[in-house]
Amino acid sequence: MQRDYTANQQAFSKRDSACSTLVPPPRATLQNLLIYRTMVQNHEQTQRESRKMKAASRQLQLSIKKVVKSCQDIGVCIATMETRTEELEIEVKAATAQTTTQGQQISDIQWKLEDAENRQRRNNLRILGIAEDLEGQDTRAYIA
Repeated sequence: MQRDYTANQQAFSKRDSACSTLVPPPRATLQNLLIYRTMVQNHEQTQRESRKMKAASRQLQLSIKKVVKSCQDIGVCIATMETRTEELEIEVKAATAQTTTQGQQISDIQWKLEDAENRQRRNNLRILGIAEDLEGQDTRAYIA
């Protein structure tokens, strides 16, 4: 029986070498082809996903650049606002000091005005019991 098997195998080998395209490949080869086809499909899928990821990565990089630029612009604006705020604070302090000084000067002038009015009243004489406008043009002659 072993001998028949070997003879058959040799016959098949001769036939396979003569017309290898007609004979289906052994089962192990089909399995390998299926595995290879699956690997190729997986590789193609991986390549497609890789291209998508690269495109998404480029988009993210552009977005990040825009955000960084925007942050830089905002930083410049903030620096400008801080500088202007400091200048305005200095101006407000100066205006407050000037207002305080002017308020003190106004108080001093009011006190001096009141004092001058009071001193003027001290030099005035009040004459009671005489009707007004009787003296005419010469008040000294009327009183004497």
